[in-house]
Amino acid sequence: MSLRWNVFFLMSPEFLLGGNSEEPCTFPFSYKGRWYTACTMVDSKRLWCATTSNYEADRKWRYCDSSPCVFPFIYKDKIYHNCTAVNDQMGRPWCATTPNYDKDHLWRFCFTYGGNSNGQHCIFPFVYKTELYHSCTNAGDNMGNFWCATTQNYNQDKQWSYCPDISNGCAFPFTYKKKRYYTCTSDGESSGKLWCSTTSNYDVDKKWTYCPTPGRTGDGGS
Repeated sequence: MSLRWNVFFLMSPEFLLGGNSEEPCTFPFSYKGRWYTACTMVDSKRLWCATTSNYEADRKWRYCDSSPCVFPFIYKDKIYHNCTAVNDQMGRPWCATTPNYDKDHLWRFCFTYGGNSNGQHCIFPFVYKTELYHSCTNAGDNMGNFWCATTQNYNQDKQWSYCPDISNGCAFPFTYKKKRYYTCTSDGESSGKLWCSTTSNYDVDKKWTYCPTPGRTGDGGS
């Protein structure tokens, strides 16, 4: 059975958590002058996100699903050890929240990956060493990857996840050929390399870069 998001949107627990929008989270989003690359608890007792890139302008938001990813998990008799975008028409990464999706049909979107937190959301603000962080950081990462703590005190709990890579200028989500993308894609790229738009609408602006490391930004099609 393939994932059909228009059906599962109505069944998934994450859409029973409240807010004024049933759209998925949009990362990064702006709130009170700060950019957030994951769900946050700022001004709330529960994790929430904006569902457009600018909360101040649009006031669209929702609570985030608190169910953690379970790795490895089985989907269509294949074992997955990380989040996957397979069978999501918009390229959004997801995971099962039980060891066997084929049996239980329980899942959630992934807005973090890797680390030691099994897909838990970022918690903002969080303490790392002597600093308070309100968004993802690459502090302390030798490769420059952006990460976050998944509890309020990294020094105490040592729990963390990687954040979606926006350091190379990707604008997520972005529109390409009237389709919305939430991750890098190889669609339209003859070499098979992953790329992303550096504005929210490639169809209009024709601006792009290769992923995951910065590439040249072009004015033509990818």
